Amino acid sequence: MAARMNKRSRGSAKKRRKNTLVKKSGGESDFLLEYERMPKITFQNTGQSAECEADWSLREVIQNQGWPIPFGCENGICGTCLITIGAGATNLSPVEEIEDMTLQAMGMREEHRLACQCRVKGDIEIAQ
Repeated sequence: MAARMNKRSRGSAKKRRKNTLVKKSGGESDFLLEYERMPKITFQNTGQSAECEADWSLREVIQNQGWPIPFGCENGICGTCLITIGAGATNLSPVEEIEDMTLQAMGMREEHRLACQCRVKGDIEIAQ
């Protein structure tokens, strides 16, 4: 069973409400209530998964779930939180300069990321 997390409260519903402004015929505007599915993070080693709001810190998800991934500096420099992304790498925030330099210095490939530097945009699987 997937744990659910939310910036406002831990344990919110699986879907997040969002109001979308839509134009009606005749030029009037109205709000349409829509639901977005929350991204799911799966830890392949244990099969555990968690859901969180989009743009949440991957580090926070991992720490809140108690998954066995250590963290050091939390600034993208030490490389302690190196993970391997099994699926959904494009659903993470882009690699920024500091993370890129650290990954290159460690000789890591594209499927590797530093968990402290990632923000979740969609479903991912951590293969580590």
